[in-house]
Amino acid sequence: DETGRVLADSADNSIIFINQQMQPEVQLAMRGEIRSIQRSDDTSGVNSMFLALPPVTLQGQQMIIRLAEPIEDYMQENMVFMKYVFMSILLGLIIAMIVGLWNVGKITGPIHVLSEAASQLASARFSTRIHIKTRDELEELAETFNHMAERLETMISQIQAKNIQLDAMLSGMTDGVMAVDASGHLLMVNRELQRLLPSKMKLEAGGHYQDTLGELPELAHLIDETIQHQQALEEEVQFEHHHQPRVLRIKSSLMRDPGANEQLIGVFLLIQDMSEIRKLENLRNDFVANVTHELRTPLTLISGFVETLQQDHKLDAEEQKTALSIIELETERLKRLINDVLTLSEIENMQTGTGTKRFNAMMEIREVMEWLRPLAQEKSIQVTLKPYDDPIMIQANPGWFRQMLANLL
Repeated sequence: DETGRVLADSADNSIIFINQQMQPEVQLAMRGEIRSIQRSDDTSGVNSMFLALPPVTLQGQQMIIRLAEPIEDYMQENMVFMKYVFMSILLGLIIAMIVGLWNVGKITGPIHVLSEAASQLASARFSTRIHIKTRDELEELAETFNHMAERLETMISQIQAKNIQLDAMLSGMTDGVMAVDASGHLLMVNRELQRLLPSKMKLEAGGHYQDTLGELPELAHLIDETIQHQQALEEEVQFEHHHQPRVLRIKSSLMRDPGANEQLIGVFLLIQDMSEIRKLENLRNDFVANVTHELRTPLTLISGFVETLQQDHKLDAEEQKTALSIIELETERLKRLINDVLTLSEIENMQTGTGTKRFNAMMEIREVMEWLRPLAQEKSIQVTLKPYDDPIMIQANPGWFRQMLANLL
């Protein structure tokens, strides 16, 4: 009670004869404080933990309730409690790890599938598709990936088809083609260009034109001028190719961005082989010079004899006849030259199959042989034709065929 007298004890009633008023836990309770006190039990001598509650009124009398527990029992109970707490924590951790691993596998599994699919897509396997049923954002991501892969496959197929068409067009071109970007790297070359250029030059897309056009500095200079002045240019280049002169006509044009600023993105080059054309032009010039010389000779003779006949009236009949014979001979020569020139012009301007028909070549050969036989006899040349009874049918122009045989003979 409030005087410290023990009314009852749950463990040892002999304590009722010992006043507990001076015990520290009782003093604290009398002051209304609740605090545990560790001390040695006066009765048993055991180190214990004491706790007294503030006074309560019971049947008109104030009483103090004190709790006591040996430290050893308390520690054992505490150890048991800590053991169960530790076991609970350990079990909770194990369960949490199992659940976490399951959740991680549930998340990382689809992610791994997505990663594998992305790797296959990067390896140009555009038909790759994934199927994930997680009913969350990963499933939406998988559907988005499949949609992206499908569109990418369609776009790549279209690009490949266009590239095949472009390659076929470039390969079928009879002119060389080269495209260079604004930084000077080759974007595109066709096979015809490689054939036209010197054999030592190997052009590959991605290389810089200044590094690959060392054998043809004129072409590199034309590209430089086109980029610098930003205008289309044209130039002819001549070099030796397999010990034969080769003439190339190079036309450059600008490639611009179709946007509003029309920024220069590169240069396009068209290379044409003019070797045969220049060769034919030289042959034509030589032919014209030769024809002019051949025409001048008979014209000079005709003009001279005509002038003689007009001015010299003392010529007798025999001399006049000789002059007229020479004029007639040179006139025939002149007619033959003119006919040859007309025939050549007709051949150059002819269309396929013009004036052709099917005939026996042997008959034409015999006719030309008979026509040229007197000329051969005059020059003591014997011309023989091996007998061949079967007809040789050809499709050609008979007149040109006879002219060809006459020229050969």
